[in-house]
Amino acid sequence: LTIAGADAALGLRFADGSEATLTAGTARLRDDAGGMGVVLDTGRVTCVVRPRTGRPPFVVGSRFGEAVVVGTRFSVSVD
Repeated sequence: LTIAGADAALGLRFADGSEATLTAGTARLRDDAGGMGVVLDTGRVTCVVRPRTGRPPFVVGSRFGEAVVVGTRFSVSVD
Protein backbone atom coordinates (compact mmCIF):
# COMPACT_ATOMS: atom_id res chain seq x y z
CA LEU A 1 0.00 0.00 0.00
CA THR A 2 1.21 3.50 -0.75
CA ILE A 3 -0.38 6.40 1.10
CA ALA A 4 0.50 9.66 -0.66
CA GLY A 5 0.09 13.23 0.62
CA ALA A 6 1.03 14.87 3.88
CA ASP A 7 -2.53 14.61 5.25
CA ALA A 8 -3.39 11.23 3.70
CA ALA A 9 -4.36 8.29 5.93
CA LEU A 10 -5.84 4.82 5.52
CA GLY A 11 -7.66 2.96 8.30
CA LEU A 12 -7.59 -0.85 8.34
CA ARG A 13 -9.59 -3.24 10.49
CA PHE A 14 -8.41 -6.84 10.81
CA ALA A 15 -10.78 -9.81 11.25
CA ASP A 16 -10.18 -9.92 15.03
CA GLY A 17 -11.09 -6.22 15.46
CA SER A 18 -7.52 -4.93 15.69
CA GLU A 19 -7.00 -1.65 13.83
CA ALA A 20 -4.11 0.05 12.05
CA THR A 21 -4.07 3.59 10.65
CA LEU A 22 -1.34 4.25 8.08
CA THR A 23 -0.26 7.81 7.30
CA ALA A 24 1.88 9.11 4.42
CA GLY A 25 4.16 6.22 3.54
CA THR A 26 4.50 2.72 2.14
CA ALA A 27 3.51 -0.51 3.91
CA ARG A 28 2.60 -4.15 3.27
CA LEU A 29 0.04 -6.18 5.17
CA ARG A 30 1.05 -9.40 6.87
CA ASP A 31 -1.26 -12.32 7.70
CA ASP A 32 0.44 -15.70 7.96
CA ALA A 33 1.10 -18.53 10.41
CA GLY A 34 3.62 -16.34 12.27
CA GLY A 35 1.05 -13.64 12.98
CA MET A 36 -0.63 -10.69 11.36
CA GLY A 37 0.23 -7.01 11.10
CA VAL A 38 2.06 -4.47 8.99
CA VAL A 39 5.52 -4.20 7.42
CA LEU A 40 6.25 -0.46 7.35
CA ASP A 41 8.71 0.79 4.72
CA THR A 42 8.17 4.51 5.39
CA GLY A 43 5.59 6.62 7.19
CA ARG A 44 3.70 6.02 10.41
CA VAL A 45 1.28 3.38 11.64
CA THR A 46 -0.86 3.69 14.76
CA CYS A 47 -2.28 0.40 16.01
CA VAL A 48 -4.94 -0.69 18.45
CA VAL A 49 -4.38 -4.42 18.94
CA ARG A 50 -6.97 -6.72 20.51
CA PRO A 51 -5.59 -9.19 23.08
CA ARG A 52 -3.87 -12.06 21.26
CA THR A 53 -4.52 -14.78 23.88
CA GLY A 54 -4.23 -18.13 22.13
CA ARG A 55 -3.48 -16.54 18.74
CA PRO A 56 -0.27 -15.61 16.91
CA PRO A 57 1.06 -12.11 17.68
CA PHE A 58 0.39 -8.86 15.84
CA VAL A 59 3.72 -7.78 14.31
CA VAL A 60 4.84 -4.40 13.00
CA GLY A 61 8.08 -4.78 11.08
CA SER A 62 10.49 -2.38 9.41
CA ARG A 63 14.04 -2.49 8.09
CA PHE A 64 15.12 -1.64 11.65
CA GLY A 65 13.40 -4.52 13.45
CA GLU A 66 10.03 -5.82 14.64
CA ALA A 67 7.56 -4.96 17.39
CA VAL A 68 5.75 -8.12 18.49
CA VAL A 69 2.51 -7.19 20.22
CA VAL A 70 0.06 -9.22 22.29
CA GLY A 71 -2.50 -6.45 22.88
CA THR A 72 -2.06 -2.69 23.31
CA ARG A 73 -2.16 0.71 21.56
CA PHE A 74 1.05 2.10 20.00
CA SER A 75 2.61 3.93 17.04
CA VAL A 76 5.69 3.23 14.89
CA SER A 77 7.36 5.72 12.52
CA VAL A 78 9.97 5.03 9.83
CA ASP A 79 11.72 7.75 7.83
